[in-house]
Amino acid sequence: PRTMMMSLYGDMDISKLTEKPLNRKKILTLVKPENKMHEIIPLLKKQLQKNNQIFWVCPLIEKSKKLNFTSSIEKYNSIKNIFPNNVGIIHGNLDESEKNLAIKNFIDKKINIMVCTTVIEVGIDIPSANTIIIEDANKFGLSQLHQLRGRVGRGNKQSTCILMFKSNLSDNAKKR
Repeated sequence: PRTMMMSLYGDMDISKLTEKPLNRKKILTLVKPENKMHEIIPLLKKQLQKNNQIFWVCPLIEKSKKLNFTSSIEKYNSIKNIFPNNVGIIHGNLDESEKNLAIKNFIDKKINIMVCTTVIEVGIDIPSANTIIIEDANKFGLSQLHQLRGRVGRGNKQSTCILMFKSNLSDNAKKR
């Protein structure tokens, strides 16, 4: 096995993480059909009262005539009507300075709900973000869902991942 590892990785050092950092709790993962969306808003209000932050992930930036998936722009507009002055948006069509400002406002807690696409999938470490809602979760692959879920649970508070789906799930999507 050692020679196999050497041929795969050359002479690189390899680190293996076998446990979570201290004080990290297991992420509670819930699966909800889209028609239960009304149950999400009270949860968000409760999280905001506890000074926690929320990611709300949508698969599309803008509404599509071909795909029946939620767009981040539409979701941003609907969420900011419920939580005015407390919602930001980040997606791949923003220029770098707009993305950086949105993340800075989130880190500085000028906003506490970040509607986004999968641009947050890697490189985001915000311990006060402990809730993530992933709309149309069945659209994403297992590794992508794992990466997105990894954006929460980085602090010492209980974190929650809510996977939303439309009612007509395939058997493969149900297993995932």
